[in-house]
Amino acid sequence: MKLQLVLGLIAALALGAWAQSEQKVAYVDIRKALQETQEGKKALADLATQFEPKKTELQNEQNQIQALQKQLQNGGDTLSADAKDNLTQTLQTKEQQFQRDMQDAQSDFQTAENAAAQSIFRKMLPVIQSYAQSHGYALVLNASPPQDPVLFAAQKIDITDDIVKLYNEQHPAATASAPAAKPAAPGTKSPPGL
Repeated sequence: MKLQLVLGLIAALALGAWAQSEQKVAYVDIRKALQETQEGKKALADLATQFEPKKTELQNEQNQIQALQKQLQNGGDTLSADAKDNLTQTLQTKEQQFQRDMQDAQSDFQTAENAAAQSIFRKMLPVIQSYAQSHGYALVLNASPPQDPVLFAAQKIDITDDIVKLYNEQHPAATASAPAAKPAAPGTKSPPGL
């Protein structure tokens, strides 16, 4: 009991001292920062280019499935039972293959996107640390969804734009491309990361 009282008193004193010293706090939306750096924009454009053939392939598979569905619908009365069964089996096989191909493409895209994001983040962390130290911040939080621990933050403590600017100065992209829309594998929501 005595130990808990002493520890509580020490914690209260430490918190009081920290509050009295008026420590500065800021946050960075890491996801936004990764997307808005020149290198991040280039990585997104490169990923879109890299995965465009797979997107086209998946679209072709989906078109084939739709054509088979239409054929089955339109020929419902005129097809023999065997022809209908064969067409149904072919459709099911193509749908299963499409689902596997879609999952593989999503996984490959997320893996590539995460690798690009990690590469940029490893270089961004020292930029954030340097910025925080030179501007007197005692604490910098990550305010990126979905694991956002920040429930409220005033806009005036958002240093994301400053971090993006410094990052771009310290790590210029080989060829900066125009801002690209966030690519995603067909039929998916864009995953976290870039």
